[in-house]
Amino acid sequence: CWAYPFTIHKDKIPEEKDLKPGVQFDILGGPDTGKDSKGDRGFLAWDPQDNDKTSLQFELQFPQMSSNAYRNPGEAGDTTLNVGDWVASLSGNTAGVEPYINELVGQRIIIPVHSELKKSMSNLNPSPAKVDAYKIVRFIEVEIIDGGIDLTSYDPKVMAKIIRLDPAECDVKP
Repeated sequence: CWAYPFTIHKDKIPEEKDLKPGVQFDILGGPDTGKDSKGDRGFLAWDPQDNDKTSLQFELQFPQMSSNAYRNPGEAGDTTLNVGDWVASLSGNTAGVEPYINELVGQRIIIPVHSELKKSMSNLNPSPAKVDAYKIVRFIEVEIIDGGIDLTSYDPKVMAKIIRLDPAECDVKP
């Protein structure tokens, strides 16, 4: 499926039985947000080599990059994004991508959900040799909320509401 380069920890997603329409949450709720952040803000890099702001801008404009540019840093040659795969964390300054996220307000988008963040994981593809990477455990469909985007603070946020868990077009089971 075509996914967007955000991720949220599985513990921040309500269970299906507890899912209520309109519940809002921060889809940048990665483990290293806040004033002590080391640059990991819940953004993804589909290809570990393309780990910069310009690549993120393209990923936000073209969700098909999750299909045609993805490289699993944990498995050489794996270029299909699935549950169980690793995805490189996009580190560093993401200033300047807010206009691209604003273009997504009101749209339904699919994002990966992760269970863990592995620091300095060996990248089994071309450089870099080490990457921080998220383990993907499911996908969710969300809608980004108008007025819910703030990337300028120490605790950046992109607020969204859950539309559905495990969208059929991703053909995955939790």
